[in-house]
Amino acid sequence: MKQTTNRKVAPKWVFSLYFIISFAFVFLSKAIGDLTRAGNVVWTGAYLFETLLISILLGALLGACMGTLFLLAEKTPPKNAGLPMATDITFAIKGRGITLSGKTFFFGSALVLLLAWLPYFLAYYPCVGAYDISNQMWQIGNDFYYDHHPLMHTLTLRFFVFLGTDVFHNVNTGLALYTIVQMVLLALSMSYGLWTLAKFRVRKWALIATLALCMLYPFHGYMSVSVTKDVYFTVFFTVLTVALFSLYLSPTEEAGRISFRMEYPLIVISTIGSILYRNNGKFAILVPMVLLLALLIFSKKERRFYGGLLSLLTLGLVIGLLILPGLSKALNADQGDKREMLSMPIQQFARCMIYHGGVDVLPEDDNTMTDAQKSLTNDFLLHEGYKNYLPQLSDPVKSHTNTALILYRPKAFVKTYMDLFLAHPGDFVNAALAINAGYLSPFDATHANIYSYATRPNLGYVQTYWQKDELEPWPVYQDSKWPALYDRLQEWSDNNGYLEYPLLIKLLFVPGSFFWAYILLGAYLILKKKWWALLPLSYIAGFYLTLFLGPCVQLRYLYPVMVTLPFMILLSGARPSTKTADVETSTSDTFVEK
Repeated sequence: MKQTTNRKVAPKWVFSLYFIISFAFVFLSKAIGDLTRAGNVVWTGAYLFETLLISILLGALLGACMGTLFLLAEKTPPKNAGLPMATDITFAIKGRGITLSGKTFFFGSALVLLLAWLPYFLAYYPCVGAYDISNQMWQIGNDFYYDHHPLMHTLTLRFFVFLGTDVFHNVNTGLALYTIVQMVLLALSMSYGLWTLAKFRVRKWALIATLALCMLYPFHGYMSVSVTKDVYFTVFFTVLTVALFSLYLSPTEEAGRISFRMEYPLIVISTIGSILYRNNGKFAILVPMVLLLALLIFSKKERRFYGGLLSLLTLGLVIGLLILPGLSKALNADQGDKREMLSMPIQQFARCMIYHGGVDVLPEDDNTMTDAQKSLTNDFLLHEGYKNYLPQLSDPVKSHTNTALILYRPKAFVKTYMDLFLAHPGDFVNAALAINAGYLSPFDATHANIYSYATRPNLGYVQTYWQKDELEPWPVYQDSKWPALYDRLQEWSDNNGYLEYPLLIKLLFVPGSFFWAYILLGAYLILKKKWWALLPLSYIAGFYLTLFLGPCVQLRYLYPVMVTLPFMILLSGARPSTKTADVETSTSDTFVEK
């Protein structure tokens, strides 16, 4: 594959792009902050002018700073540019060189990660039984399945539950084995990312820092032992994005033609897995496929390569889509309600109703909705479900949603939706900002308390609530092997301890940081003209689109992009290699223990 040139970027394009990003950052942060404090934002001309003025001024200042930093970094000569891919990883400790083969480094780093997460496993033994486990256990116990939760994940859980009951005569043992396998798969996916960093000669300090982050980042420990589909999806998500980036950095001798390489089966397998373990995975994968189709059309010299890669993604997508109905038929599964996909219009309808429907919920209600709009809303949100509206969570209203309305009266639904949007655009914007505040603003704290209305404990950003009543029909129970650590971890998660950290450390935890980090990463790739490297980011962009249309901001939803970010950042700065060779890294790129 032909690599991009390293021509300098005109400063005007640098400052223009960073200004646009900074403007959007300030605008969204201010609007979300005002919305959180006041509960509502009235988008008057005066408010819009004030917000635009502040966004322009602060955006120009912030954009100038980022643009200057980029141009200064451009003057720094790249390190390890064009060197062959490394097959061995060499460390210098007290003057002695220790060389690890790629296989040893891969499995060794996975083992180190497992040992780092072991305390969480012992503290929460057999697992963290929050999220959807009770519902899936009910399906398993009653042999009645529906696809609201991915059937493949329910079957995976069923395998270990039956393994526990039939072989060990203990469901807890089965859940513990499920957790161990999940931890191993997650560790292997991160180890693949670390191995890829080492292969493309990312600086040793950055490699060690990434390994330490994977080991010590608390969210990894909690999620590695949580029974949820999102961890399995994270495994495939990470492998797919890293494999796509690995192809970009591969030698031109290999990447310019379609021949067998390890990345190809990994791409197919991870595409299939992402579809089977998350219902919206099939939508996210369409974005890089569309981008590849555009590259295939407009790039004459690389059509064979782009066509081959598009074929791999298509193959994975087709296989995944064929397996899904097969699973449904084999299990005689019912089709789950699609109301979760309607979370955004649900929130927008509900917000319009309580502000303009004359329903006596808020004093600001001006009763300006028409009778036809009220009638359709009442048919859509049954039993006055809109009165349960919470800005940060669609679940209270979603449970009253009549999704059949859209199937049987689609024209009336679309017409009413558009009429409400044109009549009350500010409420539509507010509903979207409120439910996605955590994703869009690193200063948001509402994401940490979306279940504040619930009386149950352990429902912060990190959910660790053991569903004792729901799991009572099964002989499963919490059996912590490290009670003192369990109490400490529960205190940190219940109090959302990360919000108490200093700002620069807190930014490593809050969900809004990750969105803007990816935006800045995309800007960097555009300015450096690394167009092909935007392909893995397009997959992440597709995933974000599904998040924005989702029911709330949750750690488990965002977890895949959390895991992937450090690998994407470091691989974006790596230079394309020449060809594979058994050479050691340079002396200046070794880790020295003093």
